[in-house]
Amino acid sequence: LRARFDCAQKSVPAAELHIRVTDEKGKPVWTRLEVRGSGDKMYQAPGAILDKTARNRPGGGPWYLGSFVVNGECRVEVPAGRYTIVAEHGPEYTRGETNVEVAERPERAEIRLKPWIRMRDRGWWSGDMHVHRPPEDTASRSLAEDLNVSVLTTMWNKRDLWAGQPWPEPVVRASPNHLVTVLNAEDERGGGAWMLHGLPRRLENLATDGRWHPPGINFVKEARAWKKAGGDLPWFDCEKPIWWEVPVMMALEPPDSMGVLHNHFNQYGMNAAEAWGRTRDQKLYPGDAGFAEYSLSLYYRYLNLGFKLPPSAGSASGVLPGPVGYSRM
Repeated sequence: LRARFDCAQKSVPAAELHIRVTDEKGKPVWTRLEVRGSGDKMYQAPGAILDKTARNRPGGGPWYLGSFVVNGECRVEVPAGRYTIVAEHGPEYTRGETNVEVAERPERAEIRLKPWIRMRDRGWWSGDMHVHRPPEDTASRSLAEDLNVSVLTTMWNKRDLWAGQPWPEPVVRASPNHLVTVLNAEDERGGGAWMLHGLPRRLENLATDGRWHPPGINFVKEARAWKKAGGDLPWFDCEKPIWWEVPVMMALEPPDSMGVLHNHFNQYGMNAAEAWGRTRDQKLYPGDAGFAEYSLSLYYRYLNLGFKLPPSAGSASGVLPGPVGYSRM
């Protein structure tokens, strides 16, 4: 029995898989990797940046939640076998995929990623208006997803990263072309979710216990009082059109933008429910496609009423299972 127990405790012999990802110029590039073994088992590099915040959420699948972010290359210990390696660098680059057979010796896999379009060269800058990642890894994730502007929510109901801290600089530069803004708040309660970006100072009483009171419009008015005093910010983004109090906001404090490509659209699936928002008629709007049509139809109602309301996008990466910038504008 003892001999059989000792034998069972021995680990499967591991081989080393060396992965290198380059851009169209052959230079190592920040990337998000999936290393898939048999039975959808996922493997990661030691010390890599993992997503540990969105477990057991719909739309993640086995693959996104097992992905990791690295700068160009890494080494992964795996048992001998066949592996699929997927590399991504945001939606402007084609998705790289390769298969490799690993024996009980080091094996190399190289993937070169190429863009199919470069929007920045045409004057368009990408942005994700709804990011919930830890500040310390948002810059790396923005580089991996080639996202130009990441709007990081650091004040969210009772969660305030700056409580007891000096008011920080508003922008962190991951590179000359990749910025993270950090002075952004979200009021998310019974009536809906209201995003206030570029705050000059802390909102009073944002950490409220009331699910419906005080109404979210109070915080919008407070933020806009600063805007009236001069400057372009704060920016009010209505997080999605399905919330109960969106018609009230549209009538009394119309937002600067509205989330059309919002956080119910995930990389490996869709959360086709309205959460605690206004539920759709399932006969008129059935299934996943029906959810998308319902959400979009509400946005178009406001356009048809004459509201000049720019569409926005936000992934809620860090709360829902999607990469930073998967939903982007």
